[in-house]
Amino acid sequence: NDLYLRLFLTRNPEWQPRLRKRLLEVKRSTEKARTKREQKEAVKQRVKLLRSAIQKQAMVS
Repeated sequence: NDLYLRLFLTRNPEWQPRLRKRLLEVKRSTEKARTKREQKEAVKQRVKLLRSAIQKQAMVS
């Protein structure tokens, strides 16, 4: 943990709830972004597989 943050919080304890709230918000938004990125990647993979299947089918015909 950061020494300066600990010193700041010992001198200004009223900031602790605010900082905890902000940290939770950041964690939530990070998790949301990661989930969105994973979903986007999964869609890209499905499209890629579908395209290759269509191309293979076209070559066979």
